[in-house]
Amino acid sequence: MGSRSTPNRGRNRAAVAFLCPHCDMPVVADMACDNATMSTTVQYLERYMGEPKSNDAFNLELVELWPKTDGPQIPDHLPAEVQRAFGQAERSFKIVGMEEPSAAMFGRALEVALKLFDPDTKGMLAARIKALVAKEKLAPQLGEWADEIRLLRNEALHDIPQVERKDLVALRDITGMVLRYLFTLPGTVAALRASEKSTK
Repeated sequence: MGSRSTPNRGRNRAAVAFLCPHCDMPVVADMACDNATMSTTVQYLERYMGEPKSNDAFNLELVELWPKTDGPQIPDHLPAEVQRAFGQAERSFKIVGMEEPSAAMFGRALEVALKLFDPDTKGMLAARIKALVAKEKLAPQLGEWADEIRLLRNEALHDIPQVERKDLVALRDITGMVLRYLFTLPGTVAALRASEKSTK
């Protein structure tokens, strides 16, 4: 752990290096502290790393973290229940070794989405997909993709082989596409119409 002072900001800074517990790769955090002495900053950092408390308890601020990570890529205009499931899948997607939970939650996002999109259609996920295609509420191509999501979700929940990263990437892309078709596109069009009416 190294540190340096920043007189122009009136704060002490310290760089902390550690290993990610999930991928065993190095991570570096740039921390700032309002304490007057550098030794106090280092002591606070040592205490913070050894005790599961918030930054505020030690007057610390996380300035920057490397490597940088992207936030969850959640489609717009999703119902809250779908957004929750997709967000959980996205957060698991970022972590190596969490492929099965991520695949399961992408599948749940689709299942919840179809139930909310057409509550009158009953049955298991496969039956819902086929019914929506038959009703022309879901394009046949998207219906095929949605069925792939179902199969990968079932593998993640019930089969012994691990979900491979390449399959999870495809599952994420397909799920996002279906959700954008069901909710994002209609929601965006509705928002544009509402905006046009308000300006007239």
